[in-house]
Amino acid sequence: MLSRGDDSAPPPPRGERDRLVGRASSIPRSRGSIREMIAEWMVDFAAHAVPGVILGLYALRFYSVHAPSNGETSWPTIPAVSMVVGTLGSALSFLLVFWLSWTFAAWRAGRDQVGDAASRLVQLSVLLHTGVVPSGAPASGRALALEFDAAAARYFDAIVYALRYGSDAPLDRSATAHGRVLASHVEIVSRVRRGVETGLLPKHAPPLDVYAHLSACLLAYNACLRKKTARLPVALQLLLWGLKTSYSVLIFPQAVAYLFIMALKADEVEASIVWTTPVFVAAYLLAVVLNILYFTGIYLVAKHLQDPFGAEASDVDLHHFRAKLGADLSAVSKAVAADAGWLDSK
Repeated sequence: MLSRGDDSAPPPPRGERDRLVGRASSIPRSRGSIREMIAEWMVDFAAHAVPGVILGLYALRFYSVHAPSNGETSWPTIPAVSMVVGTLGSALSFLLVFWLSWTFAAWRAGRDQVGDAASRLVQLSVLLHTGVVPSGAPASGRALALEFDAAAARYFDAIVYALRYGSDAPLDRSATAHGRVLASHVEIVSRVRRGVETGLLPKHAPPLDVYAHLSACLLAYNACLRKKTARLPVALQLLLWGLKTSYSVLIFPQAVAYLFIMALKADEVEASIVWTTPVFVAAYLLAVVLNILYFTGIYLVAKHLQDPFGAEASDVDLHHFRAKLGADLSAVSKAVAADAGWLDSK
């Protein structure tokens, strides 16, 4: 179809052109819902809040009702408890916020790079269509432009599949997703080269622009692959999880219960009033629950954003870019065809 043969052949019908462009992706659209994500977060929050609140209320009741076993009337003051608890909380908060900012930066950069790759393919379509489909262009040139659009759609399909399921995921019986990306890249380059050799494309600037856009598209894809696999080391993840869990469930509830009693002791108020006064208990529960919610929330958001191209509701919507690419390729084809005067009627 790249040869300069029968130029009187009509362009493919509209339905066939849309099929060549590949407006409908064959990749399954499997993204988790927001409801599923919230349910997962609530389960994780309850797993921390329930034991934390139970242990905290037990500690609050113990400190307010029971006296020390050494005969003292009140619990002794331990110096710098509030400072130690505050320092631990600040350090943990810094680590979690640093992880969250790192993962969000990767998510945002990955979204921009996927959009850049799609934009590059649309720019390639414009260059090729305007290069081979001027007024009076041969039918073989029109076919070349449409075949390029189909190859570009397959190219982006392979990119989406590799980013969603991994570069080593089998796309079909003959190739992995990464192999299909490279094969599609070579296919487009070969079509451009053959178009130049057969005289359907000019030999000066446009082919050079085509190669530059293709190279930028491949670089964006490789950058996205690095973001997909660049996760926090497992040892650091386990460390953060252990610190977050121990601080939220054990350290903070126990320390706040003790500090409640020490504050009343400094004001010479009976410690047992804490357990018998609903206001004190409610204030204590609010402090514990908010602490658990804060650290658990930051940890879960950072964990979900580690892979920007997964199947969760918070991940980059790759199919949005794929659908937009298909619509843009079809729009370019129709616009150039209408300008050249060979747009077929429905």
